[in-house]
Amino acid sequence: MSKKQKTIDHKTYLMALGLFTLAHRHYREGERYLAALAEMLGYDENYAGCISDIMFDERPDFDDALAAEGFIVRKAKKRA
Repeated sequence: MSKKQKTIDHKTYLMALGLFTLAHRHYREGERYLAALAEMLGYDENYAGCISDIMFDERPDFDDALAAEGFIVRKAKKRA
């Protein structure tokens, strides 16, 4: 069974290409940010865990992700 052929006009093609390009760049930038975050938290570049999973939630919660990874955040000391 073959797929039904679809046609788009050139203007739609250009708009779709622009969105595709932006999405691709945004995704690649996100990977770099996640790698930097993983390194900051002491993981290697192959990290895949709660923090990366929760980033794709509709309402990501960083504190929940840290807790799921076993982190406890120490309170800042008050300055005199």
